[in-house]
Amino acid sequence: MRKIAVFLVYTLSIAASGMFTADGTIKPKKKIDYMGIRILDQLRLSYGTIDGVPFGGISDLAWSPKTHELYMVSDRGRLFRFSAAFGKKIALKPIAATRLKDRNGTPYNTIQERDTEGMTLDPEGHLWIAFEVTPQVVEFGKKGPDFGRYLTQKKLPKPLTIPSNYLNSNTMLEALTYHPKYGFLTAAERPLKTPGDGLQRVYSLQGKVWAFPTEKHPNNGIVALAPMDDGNLLVLERAYISLFNPFIITLKKVYLDQCPHGVCRSKILARMDMFVGWHVDNYEGLARVGPNRYLMVTDDDYKFYRQTQLMYFEAH
Repeated sequence: MRKIAVFLVYTLSIAASGMFTADGTIKPKKKIDYMGIRILDQLRLSYGTIDGVPFGGISDLAWSPKTHELYMVSDRGRLFRFSAAFGKKIALKPIAATRLKDRNGTPYNTIQERDTEGMTLDPEGHLWIAFEVTPQVVEFGKKGPDFGRYLTQKKLPKPLTIPSNYLNSNTMLEALTYHPKYGFLTAAERPLKTPGDGLQRVYSLQGKVWAFPTEKHPNNGIVALAPMDDGNLLVLERAYISLFNPFIITLKKVYLDQCPHGVCRSKILARMDMFVGWHVDNYEGLARVGPNRYLMVTDDDYKFYRQTQLMYFEAH
């Protein structure tokens, strides 16, 4: 009965805040300002299992323009590989899936081992994944016998190595990307306790740090990062508000070379707010998939009333 009640509440909130298209994707009501992005396509994914691995809980994306492959990682330590194309529409086909494994080839089991939240590819095509509960950035094999297997690990900046410096165990390392100028960039979901100024920070593994204001919505935090074509940074923030209107999703441009007095200039490109007509779900992953083009993904959290949905959009 409780599940039925939750489903009815969620369905009513969808009806009030947006509308489904014929293929199950979602768009805002008319006259909604898209602000600084242009939505190109949306796609709802429903696979059940891929290679026997349950599909869902997607927390981040990584795109290889060389091999035309899209990787998805779940927060339960599962890695999925797709062939993909991004033209006017999304074209996607699953190739393989596996559970992530330690250096001995043993699958991760506990939440401390497998809470994988961020992912990126470096210029050489190596696949890197950020872990939340035990903060670390690890390279995993992409194919063959090493597919999903631990290969090596990066050294983190000191503030990110101290568990007590995070707000709690569910707000640790959440986002990871590779920037052509600054290398690997990562961020905690919520501002760290030290220095305690309430500013959000992005850390380069090379040592540079950028600070900027986070949005003031309840439970708002960084969930993903992606480099922009002009050298700046696209930041995906998510706020969980309530059962009836759960999420506010913010896409923010952070100007990495415009940081007077130590705080970087930032600009909101889009705010997807259920209170003003959007139906948005739990957007958690982000990747650049072409010139000024990006892909976002929702985490269905393995709940029957949520979806795994891709949003393909253009941003400058």
